[in-house]
Amino acid sequence: MSKLTGKFTTVPWAVNGKSGYWLRFLPGDAIKDEAFLREVIYRAGLNYTAEELLHAFRAVAKYGPILASEDGRSRIVTGFIEFLVRLSGSVDSPDGAFNPAIHQCIVKAKLRHEAIRKVLDVSMTNITDGIGVNLDNVTYLGATGVQNIIKPVINFAAYGDHMEMLEGDTATITYGETVYPLTCVSSDVSKAEFTFPSALASVPQGAQLQFEMHSRGGVAEGQVYTNRKNLVMDAYAGDVPLITAFNQGDLEEGTFHCNADEWVTLKGAGFRSLNIQSLKVGHRSGNTYDKQINATEVSIVDDNTMRFKLPTNTSTMTDEELREADLSVTLYTQSAISAAYSLTYVG
Repeated sequence: MSKLTGKFTTVPWAVNGKSGYWLRFLPGDAIKDEAFLREVIYRAGLNYTAEELLHAFRAVAKYGPILASEDGRSRIVTGFIEFLVRLSGSVDSPDGAFNPAIHQCIVKAKLRHEAIRKVLDVSMTNITDGIGVNLDNVTYLGATGVQNIIKPVINFAAYGDHMEMLEGDTATITYGETVYPLTCVSSDVSKAEFTFPSALASVPQGAQLQFEMHSRGGVAEGQVYTNRKNLVMDAYAGDVPLITAFNQGDLEEGTFHCNADEWVTLKGAGFRSLNIQSLKVGHRSGNTYDKQINATEVSIVDDNTMRFKLPTNTSTMTDEELREADLSVTLYTQSAISAAYSLTYVG
């Protein structure tokens, strides 16, 4: 059998914040009635005329629904077609009554599973005019031998055809229910480079992410193309612990107050793998603290999470000093310190 060749166009859809384009097949001129049935007779080697076979087909199509409507029992040609009785409409309660004014009882023709054929050998062409913004992979810069993997802190790029990002084009990475907007550093026809969002560094190694890109491929008045790629977060490879979020109780992220025995959570990367020796919170002057709050019960939950407490009775700072100070939290290893993470006291 020769390969099916054909054309298709696309139809936009948008459901629950997601969007795309359905494929719409464009058939050629139909082969009808006796001409079609002559093909069937020839292919199947039947001993009928086209007119006789057409008469039989029309009889099945006419009397199948009539017979099913008379007694409510389906009529089936096994492996081909079923005429079945169905009700349409709805009621307000489980014991609601049938109302002929708004409900219908109909006979519906349904092709049986065996009559549905998947076309295995097919060659299709999209006839919609466009430049073709096609995303191949999204990978961290400097990667060799891997694709669709990103690393904390390292910029990454989307590679493909017409990767130009114009003002108004957008890209995001989604982890669970959280969406991280991306900033494009540079782009050209084959690559768009993005800054790694600092907050994304606390996503654990092996996490499944989704990259989504809405762009016009460098054509200001062109249509917007949507491309997606599933990604995996690789391990943090830095030698300095990262702090990406500081939170205490229900306070706004980046703020705290010194109520005794309240758990504080740090999010980031490298907490376990970099062998953290100590943690300091307070007023930082250069690389040292001239005033600090002494953290207690410091524990490393995993490589991306730490917990500790900040009792007020061990603070060397008054409430006034806390409010006026430019506070920081810093992590120390045997050979390095993390970048200071700025805090605001709201107690």
